[in-house]
Amino acid sequence: MKVKSTIKSAISRLNYPYRLIRNRILNRVEPVIVVLVVNNKCNLKCRYCFGQYYNRREYQDFTTEELIDIIDQLYVLGTRLLTIHGGEALLRNDIGQIVDHVKRKNIYINLITNGLLLKEKVDLIKDVDSLCISLDGRKKGHDANRGKGTFEPTLEAIEFAKREGFRLRVHATITKYTMNDVEFLAKLAKEIGYFQEFSILYQCGGVSKHFKEFMLSDEETKSVIREIIKWKKRGYPIYTAYRVLNNALNWPYPYTKPHLTFQEIPSDFKPIPCFYGRIKFTLDADGYLYPCFALMDEFKALNVKEVGVEKAIEHVRNTNRCASCIHFTNNDHNLLLGLSMPQFLNQCRLQLKELLRIY
Repeated sequence: MKVKSTIKSAISRLNYPYRLIRNRILNRVEPVIVVLVVNNKCNLKCRYCFGQYYNRREYQDFTTEELIDIIDQLYVLGTRLLTIHGGEALLRNDIGQIVDHVKRKNIYINLITNGLLLKEKVDLIKDVDSLCISLDGRKKGHDANRGKGTFEPTLEAIEFAKREGFRLRVHATITKYTMNDVEFLAKLAKEIGYFQEFSILYQCGGVSKHFKEFMLSDEETKSVIREIIKWKKRGYPIYTAYRVLNNALNWPYPYTKPHLTFQEIPSDFKPIPCFYGRIKFTLDADGYLYPCFALMDEFKALNVKEVGVEKAIEHVRNTNRCASCIHFTNNDHNLLLGLSMPQFLNQCRLQLKELLRIY
């Protein structure tokens, strides 16, 4: 079964870079990668949550049929990588049905979870190509970010996922409470065996309005970036590319300005070009389609329930003005979407390691 699973995952992983190269050759633009938020509910109350999913009491989730129809539309339009997001995606009773439908189309599927329901739902999601669990740092900082008493069950979920053979990533959001935890996270990743991803909580969108206590100063931000670079150079399994880290370290504005239009890019700064809103999109669980999470509070999105997926995508392409940003995960993807040869080769190496579970 493991050999069969590895072959299927390898095929899925090859599908989306093939699509990128094919589109470049044919001068086509397709939504190759989509973040699909499948529900408006969460079993945690992370205090910095950009979408406040813990408080969406009046939101209506997609039905199973609606999600399957959306996935089918995306596949026809060219999507070959889906990140299943929440809320907490494992709260959906049909999550197994959704995963199975995606895999039948040979779409690469990455599922993001807080891990608290993993043991209960493990048999339903065993075919995902990669699993990402959120752990922000040591107990004190993680619990300050994501709720008291959440550190131990999250760590247990990571260890369980490793034993179950998932191709595993762990994602940390760095805030005031976890800014000194980079070393802990890097060493834990090496000890257990997974790729570590980082995000820094910048003052953008809803975050800047409600959660300023979590924000780092500019100097603290630079210190964290340098710490990530240090542990990456020492050979720890940190996923973020050096160019992405250096882009953030040398950002030409205060970190309170985390994304730029073309007109705002200084002539002496070489940014990582943004392909979000052209090749990659985010579909929120309320039906609104955005270039990315960072623009949710300011971008005037259309709802796929009202206009359909294709029209909502075209609206983003025609109206999005963001040209470059500072976000790590976005820029790891942007380098790949732009077919940067160093990033392409780096991603091939990382994907092969993850496929074979070599960390």
